[in-house]
Amino acid sequence: MLPDIARLDRQIRIIAREEILSRYQHVDFSIKQDGSLLTEADLATNRRLQQFLHQQWPDIAFLSEEMEVSQQERRLCEADWLWILDPLDGTSNFAAGVPLFATSLALISKGEVVMGLSYDPIRDEMFSAIKDTGAWLNGRRLHCRDSGFPLENAVAFIDFKRLPLNLRQRLSHAPPYGSQRNIGSSVLEWAWMAA
Repeated sequence: MLPDIARLDRQIRIIAREEILSRYQHVDFSIKQDGSLLTEADLATNRRLQQFLHQQWPDIAFLSEEMEVSQQERRLCEADWLWILDPLDGTSNFAAGVPLFATSLALISKGEVVMGLSYDPIRDEMFSAIKDTGAWLNGRRLHCRDSGFPLENAVAFIDFKRLPLNLRQRLSHAPPYGSQRNIGSSVLEWAWMAA
């Protein structure tokens, strides 16, 4: 049986407001080994959500973006059930005062995503989904758009700096999509595209 998504929704909202919004536009940051930014909001949100998840569902393993890569890889290989958390997707935006960031949490079972939540505390928007059940925005069910939309008219959300050079060059010279965007928070990009 899956964890109660309503309980997760409430707790993510509370923690994001207290730990992320309270620090917004008053940000000190450090730089991680991979060159990405790290703020106290990342760490505090990570700490509180990890504690909550462990208290409520102690048998489900936990993986966070804030863990060392070797720890992440080990958890991915070892755990049948696994929470995957990005406490602050869009940390660079957050640190720069750009209001495009979110908290994202997924539940994985045997390598397959079975539940996901993404919360934008600026807009108070919670995107959630349960495998084979549906997707919602703030509790309102989302419906699929017509799948006949041609790819050449589509907007693609792509972070070119994370792509291999040959793929980046191919997409730049002959894109199969209509236009490209990157707002700095992939979880928001994906949620907005799905909604």
